[in-house]
Amino acid sequence: MAKLPRFLVKPVWKQVRRGYASLQSPTIKRFFARPVIKRALRITLLTIATYLLLISLGAIGIYQTKSNNFYTRFTERIFPYPAAIVRGDSISLSRFRLEVGARKHYANVQGIAYTDTEVEQFVMDQLVTRKILQQILSENDLTISETELNQRMDDIISQAGGQEKLNQFLREQYGEAITLETFRLWMYEAAVETAVQQKVLVHAELKHLLVAIPEGAAPDVIEKAKIKAGEIRTSITDPLTFPEVARARSEDVASRDKGGDFGTTNRGNEQPVLSADFERVAFTTPIGQISEPVLTSYGWHLVYVTSRGGSIDLSQKALMEREMNEGKIRKFIGQKS
Repeated sequence: MAKLPRFLVKPVWKQVRRGYASLQSPTIKRFFARPVIKRALRITLLTIATYLLLISLGAIGIYQTKSNNFYTRFTERIFPYPAAIVRGDSISLSRFRLEVGARKHYANVQGIAYTDTEVEQFVMDQLVTRKILQQILSENDLTISETELNQRMDDIISQAGGQEKLNQFLREQYGEAITLETFRLWMYEAAVETAVQQKVLVHAELKHLLVAIPEGAAPDVIEKAKIKAGEIRTSITDPLTFPEVARARSEDVASRDKGGDFGTTNRGNEQPVLSADFERVAFTTPIGQISEPVLTSYGWHLVYVTSRGGSIDLSQKALMEREMNEGKIRKFIGQKS
């Protein structure tokens, strides 16, 4: 245990003695000797003891016996039990319960089979991921614009036909407990995830040109498509003209009119957007240059890398695993038995 410096010992001890002496003064003694004060102290101490007993028994029911009954629901309303602690920040049990209820309701509406354990594990993993992403965003001095979030919320309300209709949709799909406030929180967390992916995790901004092949194409058809892609690449003498060539010759309808704009992809995706080879090319092709043809299930792609960025060279899953291995996450509920 750390010791106080000598020059502080005497002043501190003097304050302690002075405080104790003040409690021994006749005035203080007479004050606490008054019947009404004694009664108030007894009531206060009894109330504190009762409260501590209630939340202790509630904790046993919640964490040890995994109960979810009238008593545990009552204690949850009077004490903010944590469902998990992530890097020192708490995920409340009430939030966990809300998300589990919404997920089960949605599954019932959609006719999706589930078990309670599966839903609880999914929700816990999702909440932990969201909490870590929020912390990472903050650590990198990034924020979500309230103005943009409000505008997006207004757009969705308008598309739904008004607040009441959106409220009705949320209740039907996710249950009575889900409100516009909850929906806005979901939108905020989705925006956080996007921001981390596009600004913090290592990522690449791409354009691409596709020479499509039909499903189940014969080897000679696949080879002819590759030759065509190679010829297109050779014809591009200036990489800066890639968007123009993509508009004229790409067979990807979704991106063709946007000059082949593919958007952002992250390194290490557990489920690559198109293929592992496509992702590899996205992170090995020099910026401003055009890749050799790369094959996916859609056909042969020419990839043009416009930029790369990010400081954390991990996928989201790998990032979560690292946090777990470093002991920064403690889950109290929603774990595998």
